[in-house]
Amino acid sequence: IMCWTVDLNSLGTMGTSEEMVSVEDGFFLPETEGRRCGAALVVHDDGIGGLNGTPATMVRAFEDGTIEFAAMPYDPKPLVVSCTGSENAAGHSSKGVSCLTLACPLWARQRSAQGKLLVTRLLICGCSDGTVRVWTFTSDVDKVYARTPPYVSAKMCFSHHGHRGRIIDVSTALPRQLLTPSAPKEQSFHKDAAFQERLFCTIGEDRGINVYAVTIATREHVGVELLHFLQGHPAPISSIQWRLSAGLVISCCTNGIALVWGLA
Repeated sequence: IMCWTVDLNSLGTMGTSEEMVSVEDGFFLPETEGRRCGAALVVHDDGIGGLNGTPATMVRAFEDGTIEFAAMPYDPKPLVVSCTGSENAAGHSSKGVSCLTLACPLWARQRSAQGKLLVTRLLICGCSDGTVRVWTFTSDVDKVYARTPPYVSAKMCFSHHGHRGRIIDVSTALPRQLLTPSAPKEQSFHKDAAFQERLFCTIGEDRGINVYAVTIATREHVGVELLHFLQGHPAPISSIQWRLSAGLVISCCTNGIALVWGLA
């Protein structure tokens, strides 16, 4: 995998020249022998008040059931865990289960500067056994800057078997006002306080949608509540959109039919 840091400001002045985008930095992730990557994402905090400049993390899920957390731009000892919850990098035991889709909500990120700088994020994994698993993973910023690995630690905090068959997608609700918050979210929050800002859902191979609410999120504990199971789709689900201002979820099937769900 080749990755670059790109100056997005240069996109506003694109012309006919070949130098349309300014590349600031680059690095290379070598191929992993005998392991095929099934899902990946890069988690960064630029643009979130108070978290600018913290190191990004690349998360990769492999078909052998492992998940790898690597601090960017280079991590000599990435954290490798089993998607079912084991942190034993030497002997993974996923029992044939693999993570098929990943999501890292923008609203579930915390920063602590009590003695050392830690950034904790939430990772939602949709797995091949129909189970959604929620992790917290923490980057030690001081270790990244000092180049003293390991940089990342992770803990599985919640799991729920909610689908018959595979989970094919995970979607997190993102109200527009959260795109540019004035400060990071508090370290503890509850469903009663604008809980719709903290929703996510899983889409299953069984043509069902599970809607969850994150009720509490700290570095060591995540509380998740199942709110709804939406069923009745006449064909496999191809996409989903949130309309939180109206309390709606819109799902579209592969046969062109869209269903509108009201969240109470």
